[in-house]
Amino acid sequence: MSNKMLVVYNTCGIGENPNVDGWIGKLEPLIGDEFEGLRVCHSDCGSDDKSLEKVRERFGGLISHYYVRDHLPVHITFNSCVRNCVKRYGEFEYYVHLSSGTTIDLESLKRIYKWLIADKEVARVVVPAQNDNSSPTDFTKHALLLKREGNVKSKSHRIEQLKKDQIWDTSKKYVLKPGQRSTNHASIISNEWFKKYNNKLHPDIYNGIGVEGTYSFLATSIHRQNVIVPTELIDEYVPNEEIEGTSDRHNIKQKRVNWMFGKIRDLEKINLRSQHLGFVTDLPMKYRLEPKVMYNGYNISDYDPDVPKIYEGLFNEDGYYIDKSNEKFLYDNLYKDLFLSDDEFDYNNIDDEMWE
Repeated sequence: MSNKMLVVYNTCGIGENPNVDGWIGKLEPLIGDEFEGLRVCHSDCGSDDKSLEKVRERFGGLISHYYVRDHLPVHITFNSCVRNCVKRYGEFEYYVHLSSGTTIDLESLKRIYKWLIADKEVARVVVPAQNDNSSPTDFTKHALLLKREGNVKSKSHRIEQLKKDQIWDTSKKYVLKPGQRSTNHASIISNEWFKKYNNKLHPDIYNGIGVEGTYSFLATSIHRQNVIVPTELIDEYVPNEEIEGTSDRHNIKQKRVNWMFGKIRDLEKINLRSQHLGFVTDLPMKYRLEPKVMYNGYNISDYDPDVPKIYEGLFNEDGYYIDKSNEKFLYDNLYKDLFLSDDEFDYNNIDDEMWE
């Protein structure tokens, strides 16, 4: 396939003055001719015309530009951006999600691409960020532990996590098994996933936060893996700066208490429907997938010892069901439960435009 990777850089200007210079700084490392078959698209929701025009003036036709006028979650705007790009340019082998404070250099992307096409088990890969990773404790030190050990006053999600401190072997992928998660600042998803889930990459029932725990289950249900990249493929963890606010500013008043877009779905009912298949997610104010983080003999995280009982014994070390027949049951449930139907939300009615 001549279209190898589509990189979508996501921004949102709802309720604030956009940091356009910050956006440009994150887009610039993605520009170049070193990676044939790569296309970059700036996807924005709710920013003013002057800010968007400044980005177009800087990059012009070097990248594509996709703008959503409606106030919508990043999961929907990202999905819609990818759909529009596929409509114009054809399908890509892989799709890259970058949040606004994140970027990655082209050489690292090339190395990851070569590794991905050689490992067909992987459908989604996380590239770790320099903070706010929320990764398993055998991959890297948890931010809560770093905070206690260093007597750091900063909020946990802003504490620096670097490649040099990684516990896991940098030459190996880390399989995020069902029940594990890592934060979605930079991730890459396969075209196979895109087609399996009705031309969508992110579950669109969510307003913003809370989605990360679903990805390993989505991967397992199509007999594929959700992994953290072998970090020898990247020079350093990707940056994660606070260029703008959270991804759910369209829903700022409700973002901590209601994670569901338009209150269309009930996340607790979704959990109960597939719990017999080992499915479990975080819930508002209940971060049930937090790992156990021990300090001086005490757990300092939101770890709930009853949660692992939901999925223990159902999956092997590669993240697959021990009883493969469960895959279809989980896939059928998640296809319906984690993605909005066309009747619930019609992507064709989004107020958007695309520039090249």
